Amino acid sequence: MKKRDEKTEKRIQTAAFQLFLTHGIDGVTIRNIADSAQCNSSMIHYYYRTKENLLYHLVDEMTAGILSLDNKKSDTVTTLQKLNQFLKFFWDWASSHRFGFDVLFADSTIKNKDYLLDLVTQRKDIVWNHYRDIVTEGIENGTFHFGQHEISFSFFSLLGTIKLYFSQQHDSEESLLFKDYFFNMMQKLLK
Repeated sequence: MKKRDEKTEKRIQTAAFQLFLTHGIDGVTIRNIADSAQCNSSMIHYYYRTKENLLYHLVDEMTAGILSLDNKKSDTVTTLQKLNQFLKFFWDWASSHRFGFDVLFADSTIKNKDYLLDLVTQRKDIVWNHYRDIVTEGIENGTFHFGQHEISFSFFSLLGTIKLYFSQQHDSEESLLFKDYFFNMMQKLLK
């Protein structure tokens, strides 16, 4: 049996990731990935069997950080501190895993990808449930002053703000101000 070549596998993943970002999932073939990764298409078949398995692997890897939200639940901090921890974690994760963020919350191209549905739904639910639990606690203890029905609105505002941030140049001074504005806006939105 052949030994896995980690460098080739990483080149395949990087090439697939870049191509999926640029051309969309359906606009990429195994041949495109092989050409970009400078390898034979048989290597892709060896490692992943199909483009769908490769995509699943990428989505799984890029959204795995979301799973750590389940370990971040704590009763030793205030609701506002929990929210700040969540916002920082989610902002940092989304900023460093833009493809994962887009697949989970902004990419309509995966709607017809049944092989990704369970994985994407599981990861979305972790984020949503964590956020909802924090905000519900804040409503119940008087930290946040709005109704249960507004939780979804505040969550979609969070997602929209992050997506808007992605549309800007990240190295500009305005971009840093935007990040500060984001944290302040979420604090005010929930009060």
